[in-house]
Amino acid sequence: MARILPLIRRRTETSESPFWISYADLMTALVMLFMVVMSISMVTIAVQAMKTREQALDETERAMEVRRLAIEERRLAMEERQLREKAKMIRDKEILTVLDLLASKAEKRGLDLTVNRATHTISFGEKARFAHDSFLLSASAKKGLQAFVPLLLEVRASEAGHRWLKRVHIEGYTDETGTYLYNVYLSLNRAQAVVCALFATDLDPQRRRKLRSLLMIDGATVTSIKKTREESRRVEVRLEFRQLGDKEEPLPVPEMSGGLGQCAIIME
Repeated sequence: MARILPLIRRRTETSESPFWISYADLMTALVMLFMVVMSISMVTIAVQAMKTREQALDETERAMEVRRLAIEERRLAMEERQLREKAKMIRDKEILTVLDLLASKAEKRGLDLTVNRATHTISFGEKARFAHDSFLLSASAKKGLQAFVPLLLEVRASEAGHRWLKRVHIEGYTDETGTYLYNVYLSLNRAQAVVCALFATDLDPQRRRKLRSLLMIDGATVTSIKKTREESRRVEVRLEFRQLGDKEEPLPVPEMSGGLGQCAIIME
């Protein structure tokens, strides 16, 4: 028995060892599989995190680009606004130069006129006033208006005048008496009387065409009542200046088949 028992024990251990070896191999394989799965999961998570980071970086870069473009757009808009403001200041300054030149030349030549720099209008005072229900000009008024024509053309030919002076409006006014439509007729005739007096000035054909290209007749009726009716019955000259961006070329004036012609209203 002493000999048999060790032999049985050795056979038993030998017969049981393949099982334990297989179990260990299985556990090793499971561990390896787990490690592979974990590695794949970690790689997947790392790749996803990298993609998320790249997307976040792209969105950040796009946001920064949009912000940069917005800042650049605001900067350009500000520069454009500053340039326009500067150009407007230059325009306003040169328009004042035109008005000052007109006033100084009129004073040197003894012309009785008043230049309103705020409204860009020229008033001829009592000489350009009309009697009630009349559009006739006095001889002194005609003389003053005719002396104004060379002055106007000289100022128009100046550098600032050529750049900015666009039109010269002849505006006739009435007082508040009478009907509206009759005052329209009366104001237009008053303005026409002034234009007829202006064209009665001794001018060569070229200067006459320049004057014609500038003038525009407006019937203003009772849109600007003065303190008294006598002051309201008048004609004013309003200078219209070009806006920023307007072309400096003179306005096209069609040639009439009959030329300048004669005044259509009775002046005496």
